[in-house]
Amino acid sequence: MPHRTRLPELPEPETFKRIKEQELFCVFKSSVFHQHKVTVGDIVQAEKLHRRDAGEKVVFGTVLLVGSKDFTILGKPTVPYAKVKATIEQQTLSQEMHVFWYKPRRRQQGFYRRRQHVTMLRIDEIVLTPEEDSTDPPPPKPVRLLDLWANRWLDPAEKEGIEMVQGEKEGELIPKTALIYDGSEHQPGSYHRRGLTSCYRYWPDPAASHWRL
Repeated sequence: MPHRTRLPELPEPETFKRIKEQELFCVFKSSVFHQHKVTVGDIVQAEKLHRRDAGEKVVFGTVLLVGSKDFTILGKPTVPYAKVKATIEQQTLSQEMHVFWYKPRRRQQGFYRRRQHVTMLRIDEIVLTPEEDSTDPPPPKPVRLLDLWANRWLDPAEKEGIEMVQGEKEGELIPKTALIYDGSEHQPGSYHRRGLTSCYRYWPDPAASHWRL
């Protein structure tokens, strides 16, 4: 049905700069199936983020709604210029759940206890920048061929032993593996799962790499 009343106009970019981040709230996705309504300072229990440790900074790019007491922005399906920055507080297990299992043909049944791996997140900032480009930069090139994602976990002493060669630009040094392997994903969404991309994005975000992750 068409709107019978006039829709409110989107505030000017200068209006967003005057808004305090503590006054914003948003709905973002931390996995394919889970959504969270948060404000700055909230602690969220999300699905486990692989290869992440406590204290690391993460960014979520699939924001479905952003609002304050003055305005509300609805995504179609997402808000491309909005992001949520968070800090990983803990990688832990959820409380115990009793799961019932039953096999009708064998007439067997029972219970078992199960604990789910979860990640505790603290929301640091809700970024709203409509004047900036919303496209994500490409994932970094691999430093070692055997560990395509290990450049984020290498110690400085290990990075010193990596052989670097001259790149195409003058004065640019690139790892020798870049001459053999261009750094493309061998499977869609593998860099996203390992946390190599600039932010986590999930379906229905048009920029999501794979809907299963």
